Amino acid sequence: KMGIFGNKKHQFSGFKGDLSEQQEDRLQEFKDIIREENLTQDPRYDDYYLLRFLRARKFNMKKTLEMFKKFLDWRIENRADDAIWIDCCPSMDKIKEFYEFGYHGTDKQGRPLSIDKPCSFDIDDVLAIATKEELYAFYVKEYETTVHIRLPAASTAAGRKIEQTFNLFSIKGFTMKKLREKSRNIIKLAISIGQDNYPEIMGRMLIVDSPLFFRGAWALISPFIDEKTRKKISILGSKYHKQLFEYVDPENVPVDMGGECTC
Repeated sequence: KMGIFGNKKHQFSGFKGDLSEQQEDRLQEFKDIIREENLTQDPRYDDYYLLRFLRARKFNMKKTLEMFKKFLDWRIENRADDAIWIDCCPSMDKIKEFYEFGYHGTDKQGRPLSIDKPCSFDIDDVLAIATKEELYAFYVKEYETTVHIRLPAASTAAGRKIEQTFNLFSIKGFTMKKLREKSRNIIKLAISIGQDNYPEIMGRMLIVDSPLFFRGAWALISPFIDEKTRKKISILGSKYHKQLFEYVDPENVPVDMGGECTC
């Protein structure tokens, strides 16, 4: 039996260039509806962009349209088109003094490498100098920068289309105190922005330096993450380098994370 993602011999990924006939038809139908209903004429919403929404909703047209329409409304409400250029969180430079995060080179596939150390700070320190609204706007700014600047730059460097990121999360220093209600609310905030409005951006995530008791914490966090995304996440302890270097060359990993880069 042939399904939307193909038969057992070949599972079509749903990415451009690897679509089944049914997936091609759904993409064309999606584009036709956008045009007929005049939902948007923004040229940025090309096949690659629209396929992210289709994959996120398993090519179910009703669910995809619902998601996309909500996304367009959300962009207007949150001024997402201007987010890259707006200084949405004036205290971010101060936050960066104790919260370590950012992009650092690429993985072996040419995907931008995001490194995040969310346990390097206390949430009270952040909320003392930035409001929840400012943090929300900052997350939007980061996603917009990734989609419209980082990924196109990575594509140019690789000489082919790069659509996703590789995420490295070090939770060294994690304690259950880090997951009190304030922290969980911020985590849910960040997850919801990504899942609802920037689907299929994360290609792979390694959560490293995980203590044994993190499994309990993961049980609190994982329900907020959709199943497809959860399957892209691996949780590893402090001996994670073998797995990491399967995806990322050591020269692109900072020395303090076991790599060779001293920049």
